[in-house]
Amino acid sequence: VVVSGIADVFMEYEDREDMKQICRELIGGTPTTAQEKYVERSAVRWADEIYAPILMLHSKYDVQVSCQQSENMAAALDKAGKDYSLIKYNDSIHGLHQEDIAVIADWLKKE
Repeated sequence: VVVSGIADVFMEYEDREDMKQICRELIGGTPTTAQEKYVERSAVRWADEIYAPILMLHSKYDVQVSCQQSENMAAALDKAGKDYSLIKYNDSIHGLHQEDIAVIADWLKKE
């Protein structure tokens, strides 16, 4: 289960000026100088290696992590023939919605 999650660190680096310093410090370079480390942290780049079903919950207008990240991840999972679900909300909340607990519980119960 992923809530408002980063699926592509390359994209997050480019989308948010404030993340550039954080990424450089935590990852040890830029997407150019530490490309392999960014790939390792960008699930969208290795969706074919994911074997667990994935539930993604994301607000369409999230300014901290673009919903496009979840949409791109969904496309990568779809292309890889993986089991996933993407639920998008028409708001800007970055995090859990009140109804998410029930949605997550239902997802975790499925076989």
